[in-house]
Amino acid sequence: MAFLMADLQRGVWAKAKEVPADPVEDAQPAAQGGEAADKVLSGEEEWHIFSPKQIDARRCLARTWNSGQGGQCEEARSGCSLCYKHQRMAVSTVGLSYGLVDGPIPEHRLAQFREAALRGVTSAPGRKRAERESEPPKPKRKKGKKMRKLKPKPKDAKLPKEKPKEKASKDKESKSEQPQRVRQPIGSQRAMKESKEEKRGRPKKSTSTPTEPVKEPEVRSRRFLQSMNEAELQKRNRQKWSSVDVAMDQALQQMDLESRGPFQGLTDKGTIPLPRVGKAVEMMTTTSLEQRLQFTMVLRKSMHHNLQFGSAFVNAGGVTALRGWLQDALPAKQNGKEQLRKHEAVVLEALGLLQTLPVTLQTLRASGIGRTLMAIRNYCAPAMADAGELVPLGEVNRWMKKFRTELMQTKAKAKPEASAAKPPAEVTVRPVVPPASALVRPAPMSTSSASSSAVRPVPVHPAQPLRVAVPARRPAFRTRMLTRKRDRERKAVNETEATLQQLFLLGKVLEDDDGVKTYDICDD
Repeated sequence: MAFLMADLQRGVWAKAKEVPADPVEDAQPAAQGGEAADKVLSGEEEWHIFSPKQIDARRCLARTWNSGQGGQCEEARSGCSLCYKHQRMAVSTVGLSYGLVDGPIPEHRLAQFREAALRGVTSAPGRKRAERESEPPKPKRKKGKKMRKLKPKPKDAKLPKEKPKEKASKDKESKSEQPQRVRQPIGSQRAMKESKEEKRGRPKKSTSTPTEPVKEPEVRSRRFLQSMNEAELQKRNRQKWSSVDVAMDQALQQMDLESRGPFQGLTDKGTIPLPRVGKAVEMMTTTSLEQRLQFTMVLRKSMHHNLQFGSAFVNAGGVTALRGWLQDALPAKQNGKEQLRKHEAVVLEALGLLQTLPVTLQTLRASGIGRTLMAIRNYCAPAMADAGELVPLGEVNRWMKKFRTELMQTKAKAKPEASAAKPPAEVTVRPVVPPASALVRPAPMSTSSASSSAVRPVPVHPAQPLRVAVPARRPAFRTRMLTRKRDRERKAVNETEATLQQLFLLGKVLEDDDGVKTYDICDD
């Protein structure tokens, strides 16, 4: 790469020497003859005006602009009359811009020098720059935060528009004429303000703030929480209410202010007291659809305020009443879209209430709410999509996990009772046929008198053996695993068939208007 660059450089120098430029050839001997002495130009030609009166032979002989007055390049010569920069320009197709110092100027460049001389401007290309330099310096503005331009709102669009701004030059003149406001430091401003207040007779404000003792953070350990009684724990849990409970309280307060229909003599500060739980369950059967959502919210708030409310509500038959509300949410012909949406909102709140209620196995069997929840899961889409953990199927599974031990105990107790009540099994005894050799055959009759007097043999029947029941043999491990696998496959098929059968029955029930009122899908 270095060799290539040297070759190119050598070619440039050779081409610069071969250029037939008269000014350059004339300037070389002049420079060689008087390197130590300066050259003085004298003549009446026009280009002499734009050349320096005394030419330095040690520097480059190219002419420069020099603010329209003309000058000599200040670079030193390198074995030639021109510097390296102007040598490159002379070799190019454009050539030297302003020619040599001791030579003529091109016509178009000479016209620029004339124009600059007539106008009396220091630099023709940089005229605006000269104007800016001639103006007095303006005081610098302090930099501050840039304020965002506020766009007018739609309602302010009809307001009259502002007057158009004047020209920039007039603005500059007016700004320069206006006196600049000098800001005083903060300390001096404060001192001036205090002096004015003292003159008016106002008392001086105290800047010192009273220091309050900082409370040390409380450390709550597990042992401390165990030592708290039930009342303190309940109070602590109330303080941890979520934003949903706060919104519920606001909605209930608004409900108390706007409509106090059935809750006027039932609630006390937004909750139902324990003595009125039975009355509340009775009112649930007659509450209209528009007030069921508010009723459910009141029940949930009462559960949060009083832990004993849940057991009292379950014992009073509240789960059965909730099952009636869930059944009303099933789609039917007479229900419109608005009613379905209201029913769905009630279902979601009721599922949230069921999750917190202390439901027992006996209550589940008595109310039969399990089948209703299965139907809600299939026919009420928002209850499955929006309720999350409150999906009916999840509720059934949660209850099954909760009562699994109790169900196993009841099944274990029921087995010995059933075996004791069952009568003993009859033992079947089959007669055993003896072999032919064991049978006693009568002897052939003789014609003599002795044979007539002989006693005939009595046939002896064989004894009937008793059949003893042998205990069944337990199958091998591999056989048991195969049996369980087949049972699982059969169970999956049976569950699919049972679901289809339930859907068919439910659809048949919903088609019949009279049957919806009397049909009950709970287990008998």
